[in-house]
Amino acid sequence: MPQKSNNTSMSCLNNAAKIALGCLALFFGVSLAAGGIASKAAHPGTDGTIDVSEIRPGMTGYGLTAFSGSTPERFGVTVIDIVPNFIPRQSVILIRCDHPITDHAGVIGGMSGSPIYFGDRLAGALGYGWRFNKDPVAAVTPIADMRALWQRRLRGSATTLSQREFAQRISVLPTALANASTIEPAPVPWPAPLSHRAHDHTSLLPVQTPVALSGFSGHAQQLLEDALTPFGMLPMQGGGAGPNESAQAPQGFVPGSPVGVQLIRGDLSATAIGTVTDVFGPALLAFGHPMMNMGETYLPITTAHIHTVISSVMRSNKLGSPLHEAGSLIQDRQAAIAGRTDIRAPVVPVEISIDTGAAENTETFRVSVAAHSLLTHRLIHSAALAALRLAVADARDVTVEAEGTLIIKGRAPLHLRDASVSRGGAVPLFPQLVPAAITGAVLANPFEPVEIESLQLRFTVRDGLRFATIREVTTATPEPGAGDTINLYVRLQSFGGEERLVTLPFQVPRHAENQRLQITVAGGNSIAPPMAPPENLDDFLANVRRFYPSRALVVQTAAPTGSIAMRGALLQNLPGSTLHSLKGVAKTEAPKSHNVSQVDIVPSHDIIAGKETITLTVVPRSKP
Repeated sequence: MPQKSNNTSMSCLNNAAKIALGCLALFFGVSLAAGGIASKAAHPGTDGTIDVSEIRPGMTGYGLTAFSGSTPERFGVTVIDIVPNFIPRQSVILIRCDHPITDHAGVIGGMSGSPIYFGDRLAGALGYGWRFNKDPVAAVTPIADMRALWQRRLRGSATTLSQREFAQRISVLPTALANASTIEPAPVPWPAPLSHRAHDHTSLLPVQTPVALSGFSGHAQQLLEDALTPFGMLPMQGGGAGPNESAQAPQGFVPGSPVGVQLIRGDLSATAIGTVTDVFGPALLAFGHPMMNMGETYLPITTAHIHTVISSVMRSNKLGSPLHEAGSLIQDRQAAIAGRTDIRAPVVPVEISIDTGAAENTETFRVSVAAHSLLTHRLIHSAALAALRLAVADARDVTVEAEGTLIIKGRAPLHLRDASVSRGGAVPLFPQLVPAAITGAVLANPFEPVEIESLQLRFTVRDGLRFATIREVTTATPEPGAGDTINLYVRLQSFGGEERLVTLPFQVPRHAENQRLQITVAGGNSIAPPMAPPENLDDFLANVRRFYPSRALVVQTAAPTGSIAMRGALLQNLPGSTLHSLKGVAKTEAPKSHNVSQVDIVPSHDIIAGKETITLTVVPRSKP
């Protein structure tokens, strides 16, 4: 192995050459912004890299990575062999690492991307390894495959990025969401991960990427683990950038320095940590394998600090924390991830307030989450769960009211309220609340990409179960006349056993003469309003706003004739002849009939649960 002083000199010369070439590229107008790095910029010199064809078993070299702090440290490597076509059209270089830390801990999660050199020529990045491996054996992704990412053209100008430009449209939406008749956490299609089987001990897999978590535990951490583990990422307790971060911390990147891809930052943090392989001007390559294999993707990247290495028989990992935001991820592909330090990725500011009624008043958590149609909802969901757990972790009887204001660019603010009760505390209740789920539904709409500018969530948590259940609905007038006003008697039972009778005046529809009328009385959370299937994003958002309040008795009347949905609108109280005519119109999408003809909403102090239905026979109205 060459002496350290000679290697250091050579590294300085290589860096100087790169800087000089960068200046020439800018001078002659080589585009680094819109179309990737030009081929000359991507290959600053054949003497700067070594091709796989030149590498032989037994060759020795070195790698660079940070085992602690942010400064790269050398470790020795010896070539074992070349594995051709390990991935279609991509070979890998098998190496053995030599360093006191790798001798003890093996190949370490977070080392992925560590540049590997032979004779001071860059061969590629340490990217793959085995679980439960007794020896520090790894596989190197060739630098030529990684640098190919620099030549890929971007869909839009990297200097004018907006979330709208790279939000991905979801072409298929579950029926329940498409009709907006229920709002649940959106089951957005998730990209198929690489084969990271949890107990695959024999396959050569991407070196696990540790995700440093700050503020997450319990359900919130489990949610992130469920989403990220299939991609070879390991959420683990780490740290988040804070006011104590050193002003002397690195502001940029060099080969071998730690790099973070930040999913959540602020009062809570989640950052995937790896190692930088190559840097040229504002461009960098890292990981030596995909993060999620999402292609052109824009997520914040940060400098990072490594606290220590956590040794494990299964897979050791670096324990780290993000430092300064330093650019944006732009490519996430098979050979590597690529980033740029001259742009910033969009994020969604989220404010989560929790009022527990305690003397210390409301706790507020402020975070920014990655703006991505497939990630944003899951990240918000995890952050809100973590905030709730930190503020009200007790597993007790609670009543929770949730308010949410979603700001969508170019649309009126979407403000929603919901309330419910739980016997196990506020945390398990969270996924059922409409404001918590709406972001996923909006991002997964089948009509157009949306740009979410911000989200505010407020939870009011009170001890006790403040709800009543509908036990019975009766009337003293089973055969009312059309147009008559009758009384409905609703028997409610509060939690704890107390019963009360609520009288609801009800006007029988005039058009229901000689018909059987079905009347349903329900709590707002137990019944869905009649809606027309949306035909565009505005229809979809309008349907979202139509949900019944949870603190209400909803009286919904159904008759054999009533309303019809067409072109995104619900036409109600139509006579039978009109309904028959509209149904007979030949169209690609036939009108959809509804038998709901009337809805009355009666506010209630309690959350109302349950649903009961009675049937009346409507007779001709009595003449005065």
